[in-house]
Amino acid sequence: MFKIFSFAKTMIKKYILLSFLIVFFTANAQYNSVLSEGDWYKISTTENGIYQLNYSNLEELGINMNNLQIYGLSIFSNGNGMLPKLNSDFRFQDLTQISVQYFDNNNNGLFDPSDYILFYGQSPDQWIYDTINQIFSLEKHLFSDVVYYFLNYNSEQQDFKIIQQKSECINPSLNISTFPDFISHEYELENLIQSGNKWFGERFNNQSLNIDFNFPNLSQGVQSTLKIEVAARSLVPSNVNINLDNTNLSSFIISNISQNYATDYAIIKSEIKQFTTNSPNINLELEFISNDNGAIAWLDYIEVNTSRDLKMNGNSMIFRSPKNKSNEVANYQIQGAAGLQVWDVTKPTQVLKLLTDNNLNTLSFNDSINKFSEYIVFNSNSYLIPEMHNKVINQNLHSISSDIEYIIVSHPNFLPAANRLSNFHLSTSGLKSRVVTPS
Repeated sequence: MFKIFSFAKTMIKKYILLSFLIVFFTANAQYNSVLSEGDWYKISTTENGIYQLNYSNLEELGINMNNLQIYGLSIFSNGNGMLPKLNSDFRFQDLTQISVQYFDNNNNGLFDPSDYILFYGQSPDQWIYDTINQIFSLEKHLFSDVVYYFLNYNSEQQDFKIIQQKSECINPSLNISTFPDFISHEYELENLIQSGNKWFGERFNNQSLNIDFNFPNLSQGVQSTLKIEVAARSLVPSNVNINLDNTNLSSFIISNISQNYATDYAIIKSEIKQFTTNSPNINLELEFISNDNGAIAWLDYIEVNTSRDLKMNGNSMIFRSPKNKSNEVANYQIQGAAGLQVWDVTKPTQVLKLLTDNNLNTLSFNDSINKFSEYIVFNSNSYLIPEMHNKVINQNLHSISSDIEYIIVSHPNFLPAANRLSNFHLSTSGLKSRVVTPS
């Protein structure tokens, strides 16, 4: 029996959540995986931003840099977020080549010490738009703290994928100087029943819990939205008070638990509240009140959606189109960003460059707002460095025999049990399977 402690989630992910993964095989998969041949190396990212791969990074991966052709390098990934739960939902059939920007400073075609490659890397977590409440909500990745990218080298490569310039839109009908922004506070510290995928953060039963958010260049006078989810274990109904800058913003009641067998261990309650503030610094205080001396409360998450002015903050800034779509062309105006680059990162595997204009200290560009778009504006001081991992052994599950009906993916520690499961289904049901490890 496993015991789950607050500090052990990363380890738990490796040894429990991925102990067995059964994938049913379909014969219409492509014949060969891109990983089936060539030299492959694994790197990873942890946050959204512009990442740089330089000469020393490639040396760290063990790549022979002698006469290495810069355009022979390409990067593959399927982006962030968890795999869909439904088989009917879209999923990539194989790793996808992503767009990158090459910097060959002396144009000799070789990867020299001053050369590098840029690409847009991501956090494993996803912000998803809630069409009912008209806010963005965070979906944390339950199985990984990183997004993996796979670097391939092929000296004869002809189909390198360069970030292209996006087609220019003309005749804008409105100006955009603000953008929707959001932030989340969510720690996954405790699994209350030592089972399932629901994790909670801080306890705050005997004292208040203070959480601070900062939104640089907060738009003045706009309505912001707070979403909170709390779990409570109390024998009597309890209250949660939310104070904003020392003033009560909201209070809500959480029902008591039942002492009957096989009932909820704790009651979960969520609340959405609108508020207005002109301060970029938002201080929230949570209070839990119960007449049950043994009552406990856990914070699941707090999310804040608001609006910020399009003013450059730091060396890079991610921003996005308005939530309300229309068949119009908009002119985006970013103060303090003259001379910087803007990429459209709506589709992380197909990043595009925007054609921009500069007027004094303001950078501007046109784009359609008939669909949601996300952008990043950045300078050369913003580059992040991905984590270097190791060379990847060639593998080709796509070419597996068509008489194999499902695949069992197992951590190496559980291979004996996985093989027993495979043999059991073969002997009792005639189902043929293949046991593999994650890498």
